Amino acid sequence: MTEQVSKVRSEIIEGSYIVTLNPDEPEITDLFAEVQKKLENAAQLAKIKEDFAVNLGIDGIVENIFSSTHAVHIKMNSFEAQLLNKDKRILRIEPDLKLRVQKEQVEPGWALDRIDGDTAALDNFYRWNANGAGRTIYILDTGVNTSLPEFGGRAVTVWDVNDPDHKTPTWGQDCNGHGTAVADAAGGNLFGVAKGVSIISAKITQGCSDTSSLSTHLFAFDWLAKNAPAGTIVNWSNGAKAADCNVPVISTALEDAMRAAYAHGVIIVVSAGNDGCDTANYSPTRIDEVFVVGATGSALLSSGKDAKWPKSRTGRQIDLFAPGQDVPLYGHDGALYAWSGTSVSAPFVSGLFAIGCQLYPSYCAQPKRAFDGLKSAMTPNTVTNPDGTPLTGATSLMIKQSW
Repeated sequence: MTEQVSKVRSEIIEGSYIVTLNPDEPEITDLFAEVQKKLENAAQLAKIKEDFAVNLGIDGIVENIFSSTHAVHIKMNSFEAQLLNKDKRILRIEPDLKLRVQKEQVEPGWALDRIDGDTAALDNFYRWNANGAGRTIYILDTGVNTSLPEFGGRAVTVWDVNDPDHKTPTWGQDCNGHGTAVADAAGGNLFGVAKGVSIISAKITQGCSDTSSLSTHLFAFDWLAKNAPAGTIVNWSNGAKAADCNVPVISTALEDAMRAAYAHGVIIVVSAGNDGCDTANYSPTRIDEVFVVGATGSALLSSGKDAKWPKSRTGRQIDLFAPGQDVPLYGHDGALYAWSGTSVSAPFVSGLFAIGCQLYPSYCAQPKRAFDGLKSAMTPNTVTNPDGTPLTGATSLMIKQSW
């Protein structure tokens, strides 16, 4: 048990906590209502955070207030967190976590050709009945090189955690490559599913790394819950690193934030993960309010089978599978690479949602209706285990560019 705990703690951000307050306490309801009024005046933000800390009786620093989920991001030491946890107004306190994008990079491949067919037979064509025009996909990732011709002027950056006030020349730039590849799979001119969709990039990782914090993700989803119109699509190709498949990594705060966005009509597509573990043991893949995507490879296409990529997570929470091994996509430098991981499977599905929302706009104001509608149009019983035997532990449903 000690070894398992130490593995989980390796991903914890020391001195940083997500504090969720009890909305059933009248004082808390009034407090957040007052905060929401004052937040309309950005100049008062620092004072609001100070007042919040005073109200909670802490010496720590309030970094952000997530009013959609009655949660607060606080920098404080572990002793103060333990004391605060005894306050009857506190529902729970959980540590901030490091989250990483799911990625692997290998040789060029095959993927877009597979997406428009009922079977695993390739025909060297990709056909579509709509291109996602008029719809929007948010890419929460390492940034996107929005100037690449691949995006045709349809991609913009809206936020960068490293430079929230847009003061530096490197604002929003992708110096890692992952975010650009994800955006390319969703809406690139050559390699994307939805070739007319609008892409909005929010850089949530630190510098050129693939690492971000739980508190950053809460900030993003809190903003989306309060500002994004119903029918907005969000691609989240991230996740907590699994040190051991038998040690669950759960964040109720993250799940609450995603549920709040979902309740406001936001369609959230997430990558299943790349460690072969069970999605039931991880946030947010275990919840119904996100659309979970696993990955397949091309090894058995000649046998007419879509083999699950060996590293893809499994689990009944996976809604469907999409190509995710040796996928040709552009990187931040404009060069073509081959990417592997459920990270690139997810944006294929995000692009497919954009196409469906263009064709059937009424579906997209209700995420569950969009989820059910997409799955009803997909191809069943085509995905197998990596060795070609019938798939175990997940629903054998494969992406198809059709609604």
